[in-house]
Order: sequence, then structure tokens, then C-alpha cells
Amino acid sequence: MAEALKPETVLGELEKGRVRPVYLFYGQDDFRIEHAVRRLQEKAVAEGAADFNLHTFYGDDNDQETVGRILDTVRSYPFMSDRRLVIVKRTESLSVKELEGFLPYLEKPLPSTCLVFVSGKTNFNMVFYKSLRSMGCAVEFKNLQDREVIPWMRSLAKDLGLRLSGEACAYLQQVVGNGLRELHNEIEKLSVSHSKEQPIGVEEVKRLVVHSRAHTIFELMDSVSSRRCSEALVILNRFFDEDREAGLRITGMLHRQLRLLWQAGAIAREGGTTGQAASALRLPPFLAKKLLDQSRLWTPESLEQGLELLYQADGLTKTGSSDARSVFENLLINLCC
Repeated sequence: MAEALKPETVLGELEKGRVRPVYLFYGQDDFRIEHAVRRLQEKAVAEGAADFNLHTFYGDDNDQETVGRILDTVRSYPFMSDRRLVIVKRTESLSVKELEGFLPYLEKPLPSTCLVFVSGKTNFNMVFYKSLRSMGCAVEFKNLQDREVIPWMRSLAKDLGLRLSGEACAYLQQVVGNGLRELHNEIEKLSVSHSKEQPIGVEEVKRLVVHSRAHTIFELMDSVSSRRCSEALVILNRFFDEDREAGLRITGMLHRQLRLLWQAGAIAREGGTTGQAASALRLPPFLAKKLLDQSRLWTPESLEQGLELLYQADGLTKTGSSDARSVFENLLINLCC
């Protein structure tokens, strides 16, 4: 049975002018699915002819005639264009019987039509989905892993004509997170405010990125790691001013940061290099170097005590026996001072 195609394969084909007659787009990454659908629209339908040749249907529109209307459309020849594009969203909402209604068409699709099924859930034990995969037209959009996000960002920046450095990408990932939609928005802002010839580094990103809770918690982790107590307390209170329920996220990020400091400290004590730390911690080199430097401010005993204090703080906030802001203020004082 054919393996699922990678999104990069399909996008590469589109750039070369190859459009398959049928696709199944599925997976967790809604943003990249939307991007691929937009690319198909740009490549498959002649400019100015979308009104006649671009059609979108929804599997959950509660219309018993939906499948019949889709089949009538895909069997129609395009008008003033080489190709007709038909998109069926929320395919998973169609019944088994309705999905099997497409099987005769799938055996011999019209070459001048591109039919795209977008499905939030798939069951490859069903004949419909199994047929699409056996045709070699199923495209899986998995969520990107941490190490895949920066290459994706650099590729996007290149498409927009930006010279975005690896360190700038890593910083943006740290302050915004792995949400591709949010990262895309920030990189688009950079493309508006910077010329194509201008190199973009960390400082340019810092000036542009919106002051968000993600940015605040990144600053908080950096202040704690460097044991800058007064600064950490100011940032903590700013964070709670923006989000009363901030405790859970702070707990998770502090736990991660203390674990990273523990690992970095072990590497430093063994004389490890920045490259070795970057590989072991799965971080960009400039962040690995910073962690190595910060880890020298901590002993294994202080980190062990820090984790214990964090567990205690987590328990106090979960039971509601103490004010969360006060609990975390005391925690930071004990950690950093």
C-alpha cells in the first residue's frame, strides 16, 4: 500500500506545475493544510477564473444532496481555465455511504479537475480512505517537531524575500512558541518592515515582536536562570497582571528550565562544548551556550532544592490554600536570592 505523501513533496510538485487529480489532506497541522490549499488555488486555477472554477463544499452542511452536487461539479469541464478545483472540507462528517459514493469517480477521475478532500479525522480501515491512500494521493500534515520549526521558518522567510538568521529564528521560536500561525504572522510583520537586502538578526526581532505573555515568560525564565531576583519578581508580577491563571504555565516552564539547567550543569562539569550541549539539549547553539553559562550559577544541590520548592508551590496553588501570586513570589525569592 502506498505511503502517505509529505507536504513538501506536494508543494514541490506544485512549483513545477504538477497538479494531481485527487488529494486527501489530513493530519493535526491545520495551518499547513490551509497553506497547501491556498497554494493549490494559486497553481490550479487560472488568474481571474476562480469564480467559475473554484468550488468549496462542506461535509457537515446537512444537505443530503451534497455528494451528488460535488460529483456533478467534478465531472464538469473547466471554463476559461485549464483546470477546475473542487475542495471538500470536513470530509470526516460525511457518512460511510456518502463517502463510498465517490468510489466510482476515484477509479477514473477527470484529468481537468483537481478534487481535494480535507479531513480532520481519517480511518484507513474504511474503503474510501484506503482507496485514496492506495492511489498515492493521501498527504499527511503532522505537527512539526521542535527541531523542524526553525527550518520551516527559514524557508518561509526565504519565500518572503527575507534574510532571517538562524539565531533570529531560534529567538522568535522561544518567545512565540511552535504555533505556526503565530510565527507566520510575526515573520510577515518582519517582511513589511524590512527590505529584502537587510539581514535580520535577534535585535531586529526583539524590536518587532509584540509584548505578549509568551515574551514575558521567556524573560522570566532567563531572569531566574541568571538568578536576577529583582528583575524576575517584576516580570512575574507583570505576568500575573496579564493572566490571573498564570500559575500552571509558570510551573511547567520553571520545571523545564530547572531540568535544562541540571543537564547543562552536568555537561559543563564534564568539560562539554557548546556543540555537545546543543546536541544533547536539542537547542540552538546560542541558547545552549547561554544555558552553560547560567548553569555555573547553580549547584546540583540548589537545583534539587529548587525542584522540591517548585513541587511545594504547585501543591499550594492547586489546593487553593494560598494566593498564587504570593506563592510564586516566595518561590522566586528562594530560588534566586
